[in-house]
Amino acid sequence: MLRSITSYPFPSSVLKKLKEDGFIYFEDLYDGQEINCEGKLLMKQCGFEMNPIDFMSVSKCPSKSALDLWQDECMAPHIVTFSKSMDDMLDGGITVGQITELCGAPGSGKTQLSLQLCVDVTIPKSLGGLDGEALYIETDSGFTPSRLKEIAKACVDHCQLVAFHQSEGSLENEVSNFIETTILQAIHYTSACGYTQLLAAVFSIQDFLQKNSKVKLIVVDSLAFPFRDGVLNSLHRTRLLSSILKELRVVALKFNLAVVVTNQLTTKIGPRCEKSLIPALGESFGHYCNLRVMLGHLNQNTYAAFVLKSVKKPQISAQFQIVKNGIRDCDLQEMSSE
Repeated sequence: MLRSITSYPFPSSVLKKLKEDGFIYFEDLYDGQEINCEGKLLMKQCGFEMNPIDFMSVSKCPSKSALDLWQDECMAPHIVTFSKSMDDMLDGGITVGQITELCGAPGSGKTQLSLQLCVDVTIPKSLGGLDGEALYIETDSGFTPSRLKEIAKACVDHCQLVAFHQSEGSLENEVSNFIETTILQAIHYTSACGYTQLLAAVFSIQDFLQKNSKVKLIVVDSLAFPFRDGVLNSLHRTRLLSSILKELRVVALKFNLAVVVTNQLTTKIGPRCEKSLIPALGESFGHYCNLRVMLGHLNQNTYAAFVLKSVKKPQISAQFQIVKNGIRDCDLQEMSSE
């Protein structure tokens, strides 16, 4: 079966030139062994070159069965949150290869959870972690190194306790090298003041990952903040957000890592002038995220996480605490008294 030349990932300028010169189907350009000489010259004139191996790879239509996809999904690594109730809600934690949105009002725990995930992604594989690194892109001055150090210390103490109870010498030796300093060194940080710097940061991620292959988590906190000043019209803002999220999705899939973005809430006025709080940045924003979780503050020590959107999970919720050690489960006594 002949396939249209436009169904292949060539630049638009190359496609236009090829079609003008009579290359309608991919088979006109490549016979399975050699590239047509005239077509090769046309592409070279456009500054685009591919060797026969590249053509062979794009000419094949990859496919997987539903069973393959299900097995890949089951085997996908997760980043734990240190709250069992939240991990259960998320089927083990934040999944790699996906974009997760954390939305909520100020003080709902978005940044605290983001910091916790940055620490947790560094946990050694022998203890169920990913032994990875994190990239934290900050836009709203919410990153606090001293707070991150507190969470890192608590994580180290917990891992050492687990290793001690398992009474395995090799495990204890490995955990002995897992200290606060190694955690903090594994968390890369950059600040993006305004949407221009945010765009630059996001589109330089792939180059950064080529040199830092251990990165398994990217956090953008917050994605909404650079777009709040009203300088951009809604159409321009939507285009920029779309380009950012498309690039983040490519990064998540290409490098098999988790992307977490935080978002704020805005007020929506209904047809009868009723008010409701919804995630900011518009409805189209939510379509780019595989998982949308809303966070809220219930009382002094108790917070809630609610799954607003997921292709795998129903709309369920979980409660957690934010304490000195980071994100933790609620005390049973406190939950029963509510």
